[in-house]
Amino acid sequence: MGFAMPVGNWLRTDLRALVHDHVLTDRAGHGLFEPETIRDFWREHYAGWRDRTTELWGLLVFNLWYERFMGAPP
Repeated sequence: MGFAMPVGNWLRTDLRALVHDHVLTDRAGHGLFEPETIRDFWREHYAGWRDRTTELWGLLVFNLWYERFMGAPP
């Protein structure tokens, strides 16, 4: 039997610095996503107003991938 990982909570706590460094910057999304929309997602999620786990996790993984394999600066 599988189990659900508390990714939404991790984004607010243990992964918060990683989100800040890789998702909440103007270069996040590398021109594919609006930085202000990303920041809105974070504010909603962090405040508990709306669960944006899927969007923020996807953006975090995308940005880490992009920085590693496409040569973008960290």
